[in-house]
Amino acid sequence: QQGFQGTVNLEIDGQIVPAIIKEVQNDMMSRNVVHVDFQHLSQDEKIKLSVPIVLKGREKVEGSDKIIQQQLSNLEIQCYPKDIPEEIEADAEILAKGEALTVGDLEILKDENIEVLHEPEEVVATLTYAAKYDEPAAEEDDETEEIVEVE
Repeated sequence: QQGFQGTVNLEIDGQIVPAIIKEVQNDMMSRNVVHVDFQHLSQDEKIKLSVPIVLKGREKVEGSDKIIQQQLSNLEIQCYPKDIPEEIEADAEILAKGEALTVGDLEILKDENIEVLHEPEEVVATLTYAAKYDEPAAEEDDETEEIVEVE
């Protein structure tokens, strides 16, 4: 599954080993999985990983003249395996106030079990306004050409 960052249990030599999917490589043409990298999880060791950011409430902010530009789609965090979130939710409605959504706006910063490895000022998303383009009306050519025949 593309973008999956959850934990899995692998059976190796008859033992269950907790792990996390670090990277999935897909065939460029068929999109079939070619290779998967796993990292062993130790319950008493913190792990660094990337977790997807999901913008909630997009539909309330975007419109025919407004589009959300998401600059940061994953957040690098460090935590114990038991605290790994599947995704990080961000409130897109902050953008309606005319401000950029930054890492500092994310609720995950309040979770003392998770260390965010980005600066609070880093931009997650901004709201872009589409420019309206009015095509200029075709100008009437009031000048008439005089055709003179020469013999």
